[in-house]
Amino acid sequence: MTGVALDRLQRALIDVQGQDRGDLASLLQYVRIVVSNDELISQDPRVNGMLINMLANATSTPDYSVRIQGGWLLANLTNKNNVCGIVDTLFNSNLDFKARGNLLEIVGKLTTQLQSDVAGWLKTALDRPTEYRDTRADIMQAVLAGRLASPETLKDSSPRDFATCVNLPNIGSTYVGKPSDNAAYSVYIHAGNANPAEVAKVREALVKAGFNVKGDDKDVDLAGTGVDYSLKGPDSSLALSKAAAISSIVYQSINRTIGTRAQSLTPVAAFGVWL
Repeated sequence: MTGVALDRLQRALIDVQGQDRGDLASLLQYVRIVVSNDELISQDPRVNGMLINMLANATSTPDYSVRIQGGWLLANLTNKNNVCGIVDTLFNSNLDFKARGNLLEIVGKLTTQLQSDVAGWLKTALDRPTEYRDTRADIMQAVLAGRLASPETLKDSSPRDFATCVNLPNIGSTYVGKPSDNAAYSVYIHAGNANPAEVAKVREALVKAGFNVKGDDKDVDLAGTGVDYSLKGPDSSLALSKAAAISSIVYQSINRTIGTRAQSLTPVAAFGVWL
């Protein structure tokens, strides 16, 4: 039953714009009933940062029934390994203020458990200006100071969860870094059949971020879109983080989500952007 419910939920969240709000609220209630009887739900690999992020984004709405049902699910499915899904949503400055309060309440209960990298993402999200200031955010900021010094990191304790979290667009953007540092990285754009205007926007954004962007071609990858990064370097987590930053730049420039892909043949300090 849990598997069926999660599959239905994920399909609905992927196409959330096409969902009737009443139908979505009913589905959320159905999933709530099913998972409330599953004591192992938090250990299900499908309940990862990506699912939590889609759920947080879809239910951060003024629609009361959707927000309440979604909030209940988030409160019962979120743990310290997948809370990055909510953290990524908190980067959005235009969140409905009631939804933001709900999300802060859920994250607040996990603040003292956060790994240092997750604490860093959360601090960056809370530092961003918002229309409504919440005292819970101020309290969390004080706690985060201690968590930032924690030796425990998400990438060490759970590589799969780190890879999922760093691919979220707002979290990925925290790894863009300084333009002067990015000059050491080469980016090859493979445009395929993409709109030339969009390709130009991606190129401009990458150059602005300091990356050494090479000439683009019309090559198409039959495996689909993605940002290829090298497995050869001494620090694969750094390569993944920088690939996620590039993916985030693509998302912010043309509103397209492309994931990261580890490749054994990609040269060190080089990235292939397949559009």
